[in-house]
Amino acid sequence: MNLEYLLVGVARESLDDFKEFYNKSCDKVYGFALSFVKDRIFARDVMIEVYRRVYTLAYAFDTDMNAEFWLMDMTKNICINSMHDAELRSVISDKKLDNGSKILIEVINDLISDRAQIVMLKVMSTLSDKDIAKILWYRKSSIKAEYNRAIRQLIKNDKKRKPKTIKTEVYESVKQSIPDAWPIIISKEQSHLHHISHEELNLEDDELIFSQEDSQIALDKKKQAVKEKRKTALIITLLIAVFIAVTTITYVVVSYINNQKTQQEESLLNIPVEHSKIAMVTIGDNLYYQNVQDNNYLYVANMNTGVSSKLCEDNIKELKTDGNMLYYRTLSDCLIYSILPDGSARTLLSQEKGTAITLYKDWIYFSDTDGIYRMKKTGENRELLFQIDENSTTDSGSFLFRYDIEVYDDIVYFSAGSGKGLYYLSDVEGETVYFPLYSGEEIYSTQIENEDMFFDILRFIDVDKSQTWLYKVNLEDSSISSYDNVYLGSAAYDVVGDTVYYQGYSLDNDGNMTAEGIYSINVSGENQTYLFYFMASDMLASDDKLVLYDPLGTGTLRVYDKEDNTNYIDILTNTEK
Repeated sequence: MNLEYLLVGVARESLDDFKEFYNKSCDKVYGFALSFVKDRIFARDVMIEVYRRVYTLAYAFDTDMNAEFWLMDMTKNICINSMHDAELRSVISDKKLDNGSKILIEVINDLISDRAQIVMLKVMSTLSDKDIAKILWYRKSSIKAEYNRAIRQLIKNDKKRKPKTIKTEVYESVKQSIPDAWPIIISKEQSHLHHISHEELNLEDDELIFSQEDSQIALDKKKQAVKEKRKTALIITLLIAVFIAVTTITYVVVSYINNQKTQQEESLLNIPVEHSKIAMVTIGDNLYYQNVQDNNYLYVANMNTGVSSKLCEDNIKELKTDGNMLYYRTLSDCLIYSILPDGSARTLLSQEKGTAITLYKDWIYFSDTDGIYRMKKTGENRELLFQIDENSTTDSGSFLFRYDIEVYDDIVYFSAGSGKGLYYLSDVEGETVYFPLYSGEEIYSTQIENEDMFFDILRFIDVDKSQTWLYKVNLEDSSISSYDNVYLGSAAYDVVGDTVYYQGYSLDNDGNMTAEGIYSINVSGENQTYLFYFMASDMLASDDKLVLYDPLGTGTLRVYDKEDNTNYIDILTNTEK
């Protein structure tokens, strides 16, 4: 029987129906009450009083109403009125749940604002977001946002947690902690909450806080806060293009200047932003690249001879390959194209703009101003995976940029750049939600090799001094580790097999920079080796070659033989335009 039907029996004083009603709903009432009062005994007392009111008020229940909504609203009112009762306030104040599972204690004690109540209603009840919003005096759209923030916080507390399992963990924790209140409910023993009203905000005359007027003020403040938040989000959206450009230039300039040798102190401030990184991939012995000396057109060069030729006159910025086809986006209008390695079959894949492109299986993943998309490599079946809105902010409160995108085991990961953090997308109740994998620091370039994702972290250790660290996260168990005494001079690093190649430096015992240049290190962190001197802002490694880019002057693109670093070819000087 459903709860509404059982209430008809309760109104007829059927103890069997009342007992079944209690059994079917006590976990919802107890969990919701616990989220307010943060004490198991007090939550039990609230539950006792709620069901006694159900028994005496069932006759007045309108069967067209949602019985669960009626029950939860009554629970909320008794909790709030208890917390503002002059006699009970000292008993409840500063309560902290200290007896329960780890995740239940975190939900009750640690989640800020009303997120504990939202989590409990989302987990324990079948109420819609609209009903939950009515109970908690929220906007409907805010319920999803606050719930997702709560889930992200719980994952941040324990990286081994997964979004899909948190709901089950909380539900089971509540079920296991419910005291058996039925004998007391049907007894004549008076509870110490018997005088508390179940009506909304029915406070004593001498109560100085949370009056009906105060409630309206608080609600008005919430509405105003939402308006201000949307206004701020709109301003941020309008400034995204400028902000990304500024942060990109800052990142490149700071990283490069800090690691430049004395004899190479030519300022990077005059380097165009499109010259700091270069789009390039390899297929066999051929290097396909963005020619910074010829309008950023797509070129191809033989890495053994150095002879280059123009492939097409698209000024490119990003370039990817699956070994059979080249995929790129243009620098001027951010449109995504495909082309065969011989320069034929050039195809515009979509009229929509895209950045931060990556390839996975039969799909192209990319970012647009309104979210993260994917489409087939043929340009078909374009779909929005995750939409950016006014609630899309990082754990640091910044706008949720998508600087670099990777996909592993069908899960989308992305770095937020100056917005701070490394995130992934997951499905929660049919909605795609983002969760932090690493929070609080500026993360830009990412790369996946086998089951590890490598990423750089930009840290400012002084007002005008920064260091860029190399980290990796195992995507199977979410374990994160850093590389000791590995400092990146720029975003120039690449991983091939078991080896990481990077441009950087080491620090001596006094903290002074030493041995700048190109290094290799095993992905395990062993066998760090200084290879040779070169100041690169971008890098690409193949099985037997290292391709390094130096943006100073008109730009240098150099191919080194891994086995003999005295053997190299300057690609741009061998270009046939």
